[in-house]
Amino acid sequence: MYQMVHVGHENQVSIQRIVGIKKYKSTAIRKLVAEEKQKGTLIDMTEGKRTFSVIYLDNGQIVTSSINPQTLAERIKKEQQGG
Repeated sequence: MYQMVHVGHENQVSIQRIVGIKKYKSTAIRKLVAEEKQKGTLIDMTEGKRTFSVIYLDNGQIVTSSINPQTLAERIKKEQQGG
């Protein structure tokens, strides 16, 4: 069974697929997101809202979220503890 984490706007990502979460702050991260968007491989889960975090998946894809990375980490921890 997959454990899912809520990443905003009724969207969820499998916790088992997440390898990292970064703030959408640096120029390098913003450039990476723009490149992925241009290639059509970006998974945008912001629903048009401001991007706060970038989630890296085990298959190389990235997901953008309007939830703060710290909040996502807390949600993942809670879900893994059975919450």
